[in-house]
Amino acid sequence: HHDYPAADIPVPTGTAIYSMVAGTVAGTPASGRCGIGIIVNGDDGAQYSYCHGLPGSQAVAVGDRVEAGQQVMLSASTGNSTGPHLHLGIRITGQQRCPQSLFVAIAEAAPIDVSTLPASGCSY
Repeated sequence: HHDYPAADIPVPTGTAIYSMVAGTVAGTPASGRCGIGIIVNGDDGAQYSYCHGLPGSQAVAVGDRVEAGQQVMLSASTGNSTGPHLHLGIRITGQQRCPQSLFVAIAEAAPIDVSTLPASGCSY
């Protein structure tokens, strides 16, 4: 990511965005830097932010329970964005964490504890 721990994943407008974890929807931003978004307080203690969604595509509301793999919105380029993509942020105890090693763990089917994600030195 360009200025703090997070990931920007280019995807075409209208791509389905799914929750990475089970948890409770804590927010559904509709403007600002995130644009259209979904914020999930994960059962694992981390908060997951999905930003830059397509207007009208939020499939959940604040207080809803979501499961891992549940569609939460469609991608677009809303908020502080220069093109369609998913912005994914993970926050643990108020601190942004680098999600890249989590992506590797998922790809390798080797789950990791998200509390071990670094807060700096993110790499692609």
